[in-house]
Amino acid sequence: MTVIRWRPATNPRNTLRDFDKQFARSAGNDNNRLQKNAGWNPAMDISEAKDRYLLSVELPGLTHEDIRVTMKDHVLTVEGEKKVPMENDTDNPIYSERDYGVFKRSVHIDEDVATGDIDASFESGVLTISLPKIKERIQKDIPVNFRN
Repeated sequence: MTVIRWRPATNPRNTLRDFDKQFARSAGNDNNRLQKNAGWNPAMDISEAKDRYLLSVELPGLTHEDIRVTMKDHVLTVEGEKKVPMENDTDNPIYSERDYGVFKRSVHIDEDVATGDIDASFESGVLTISLPKIKERIQKDIPVNFRN
């Protein structure tokens, strides 16, 4: 029996990933036994507040030693590796839907970010990076005085 994980088609990335897996199965390449260093693309969210940008990356199963965050030429990069857990040499995994391997996500950062004040924290498998905006560039409302 073939087990196919159901995912709503609302996320094109999931649809393409499922298509690739189905194509590999039909071509006889159904080698879904934990592929070392196959790579993965962790989910990332970016939001904007009045005074900062917030970037969150889901990195379940990683520790701070597995993650590296760098900033160079207005490009913020999050990279690392999620290693395949092997309990002992006699383990023979049959099937896995978890992602493993090296990952690298890069985002171009606008010039309105105070790069010296970037802060990153890691809690419960989620990396959160706070990118404060330069105070002089924070948009503010200017009151208009009406005169009759």
